[in-house]
Amino acid sequence: MEPLTCCFTGHRPQGLPWGEDETDSRCLNLMAVLAQELEDAWKEGYRNFWCGMARGGDLLFAEAVLACQMVHPEVQLWAAIPCPNQIKDWPRKDIDRYWTILKYIGGHHCKLISSYWTRDCMLRRNDFMVERSQRIIALYNGARRGGTFYTLNKAQRRGLESIIITPEPLRVVRRPGRL
Repeated sequence: MEPLTCCFTGHRPQGLPWGEDETDSRCLNLMAVLAQELEDAWKEGYRNFWCGMARGGDLLFAEAVLACQMVHPEVQLWAAIPCPNQIKDWPRKDIDRYWTILKYIGGHHCKLISSYWTRDCMLRRNDFMVERSQRIIALYNGARRGGTFYTLNKAQRRGLESIIITPEPLRVVRRPGRL
């Protein structure tokens, strides 16, 4: 059986109830749920996980996949990078996390979507991940605009199985796919 692929979408810190404070109990509870979702995905044959490497939910997801990989070495994290200057104007701590993740996975697990910033490079990055996946995990606060909303809707239109994690109250909703 061919390994299955899952992609992730999630909000930036300003769209999450804990903001920048990842020591908040709500974030820690989310990380436990995310770890369980990744373990369940592994049991179901998912081995490849695409992440857009944005601040907030994406970096949390990438780190959770790397933790899963410590238990299941066949798990692979793939980074879809919208443009080289994605990290421009980021806080230093997030820049350091970004580079640590990329160093760990290596360049052969990265896909650069655009060689320079464009108005749509983030959306093209999201499309790229959805087109290569059978499942999406979304950290979604219910906002009816923005990249997370766009990506989740695109995935559902394409028939991907959707696992939607709402951060507050913390709950998981599963929607079957139709691939």
